[in-house]
Amino acid sequence: MSRQGTEVWSDLTRRCSRAVAEEVDWASEFAREVKAATAVRLRRANRSARRAAVDVEGELRELNEEIAALALGALRARTDRRRGGRPRDVRSRVAEAYSRVEYAVGRRI
Repeated sequence: MSRQGTEVWSDLTRRCSRAVAEEVDWASEFAREVKAATAVRLRRANRSARRAAVDVEGELRELNEEIAALALGALRARTDRRRGGRPRDVRSRVAEAYSRVEYAVGRRI
């Protein structure tokens, strides 16, 4: 190959190398931006999920307390009826039991 042919070949190689390097730089920068954006979105999503989990946990705890109070009230009202003593309505027994459950749960926390 002649000297001029070698120079042309070298010039072409340099241009291609530069073009490839620019593409690699662009792809690397794009990947960094995607990674940063993903990290921000994931942090937000995790915060939202934690808040939602706390909300769900609180609702389930309150539901359990309410069910326990309803069960206690119903059992006490049934016991009152079976004993033949002064009959008390279920609502008053449930309200009484609910306040006891709230007190017990409040003490545990």
